[in-house]
Amino acid sequence: MRTLLFITLLILVSSSIPDDLQARRRQSAKNIKIGLQRWVNNISYTYEARTDEGFSDGELSSTKATSSGSMSDTELLLEYVIASRVGVEAGMGLLPTVRNFELKTDYQTIGDIKQTLKLNYYFGLNAYFSEFKGNGFKPFAGIGISSFQVSSVYSNGGRPNVNLSSTDSAEMVANFPEKQTMNAVVQGQYIKLGVDWMIDAAGVRFQYLYLQDAKTTTEQTKKTLLGQKQKETVQLNGGINIGIFFAF
Repeated sequence: MRTLLFITLLILVSSSIPDDLQARRRQSAKNIKIGLQRWVNNISYTYEARTDEGFSDGELSSTKATSSGSMSDTELLLEYVIASRVGVEAGMGLLPTVRNFELKTDYQTIGDIKQTLKLNYYFGLNAYFSEFKGNGFKPFAGIGISSFQVSSVYSNGGRPNVNLSSTDSAEMVANFPEKQTMNAVVQGQYIKLGVDWMIDAAGVRFQYLYLQDAKTTTEQTKKTLLGQKQKETVQLNGGINIGIFFAF
């Protein structure tokens, strides 16, 4: 729904440019772009806990749980087009995105998790298939690097998911910390295909970005109540990107 509202805003802003400004811009070069965009990222998040002896088949000696989803943050878009063919782009995150999910074992909750994703920065190059002049569609391909900050705030850890009998071990429900926070920085390279739809002094950008090597694993200093080491693995796979910009 938020992405649909963002697309509607793009169209309204693009159509609100005064006629006299549009006429002047048709006669001048437009090689600087400034705008906003939303990057929808597919994310995979894995939590693991293990003893010093390593993983085994026992529930208490090792735990692994995974959650996947999509997250979209709002970003600043900057680009300078050189010689109508090559664009140098950069940007940073403005508004983070949040998703909520639960990780659990057969016996207990690992945590109710509030996960936040925000772009730290990106830098890249775009190669346009035709000269970036005039109105219409301007397809391009690009490469670059990016960095994201991912924060995962856990609550309600160790909550039992089943009614235990008197013969069940109390350790089964006393494993995970009730509250904790895990932070990770995910860096990677991206390749993309996209198109700019130029409307005189402004434009709308549609692109798909695929992230390579955007995966990081961090080990926490805090252990579970049973002395297990904890670690998280965050992987970003990229996704669609929709933006609006003004050209100068």
